[in-house]
Amino acid sequence: MDEVIRRAEITDAAQLSQLETEARHHLIDQRGGAALLADEPVTALDPYHQLQVMEILRARADTGTTVIVVLHEITLAARFCDHLLLLDNGRVAASGSPNDVLTDQNLRTTYRVSALRGESDGAKYLLPWQRTDKTDTATGHKSG
Repeated sequence: MDEVIRRAEITDAAQLSQLETEARHHLIDQRGGAALLADEPVTALDPYHQLQVMEILRARADTGTTVIVVLHEITLAARFCDHLLLLDNGRVAASGSPNDVLTDQNLRTTYRVSALRGESDGAKYLLPWQRTDKTDTATGHKSG
């Protein structure tokens, strides 16, 4: 985790404190091994630092280190991960490449959302866009 903090250039005391309390205890580096487990490493980080942490983890994976990341941010998972394991109520709903796992059907079934997809600089992206089981907060009636 110290390497991630150093490489992400997080120097602001408040940001560092927040990172330490929110994420430091979640990141387990298996010293001497070739595996890194990052449990919600971008929780409570601003978008700049979310991207920077994910870039650092991706770079570690590119060097041959096994990197396992637990994320709820499907946008980041789609962009930075090679293999996804999608859980739905504690069971495996899908496993495979981001394209194979983050299908419209899986997003609808597991997260109850639809997504926009596109490509920028040669990389595909996915944005959760709309809830598929909208409830009118004023009336409590579901639509869609």
